[in-house]
Amino acid sequence: MLQLKILSGKRAGEIHTFSILPAFVGRSSSSTLRIEEPGVWDQHLQICFSNEKIQFATQEGATTLQNGNPVPVGTLRNGDLLEIGSCKLSIWLSPPPQKKLLLRELATWGVVFGVTALEIFLILALSR
Repeated sequence: MLQLKILSGKRAGEIHTFSILPAFVGRSSSSTLRIEEPGVWDQHLQICFSNEKIQFATQEGATTLQNGNPVPVGTLRNGDLLEIGSCKLSIWLSPPPQKKLLLRELATWGVVFGVTALEIFLILALSR
């Protein structure tokens, strides 16, 4: 999953997680992430998963800076800084959700205790 942290503007500090791509960033109410800052277009940026990479494309006529360089289309990497209009965004991969392993843990400990009990029984039975 992809996380965007808003670094500047009215919504600075907010973190948005995208689990489904493509996602749109812009002013429009239909955008996945709506940002109403000066210089942000209706569908300013599209983020998609293509060729096993997370890529972005800027709407024609709009400007997106990736790590300070104007890039209309690019590949996103962990830690990249995007600037759309007057808004700065930080890109991160979100940590994966941890699986619940309680049942497996209990089964493993049950086997360990069972084998230990069997060993103790065999030692006592063979020592007679």
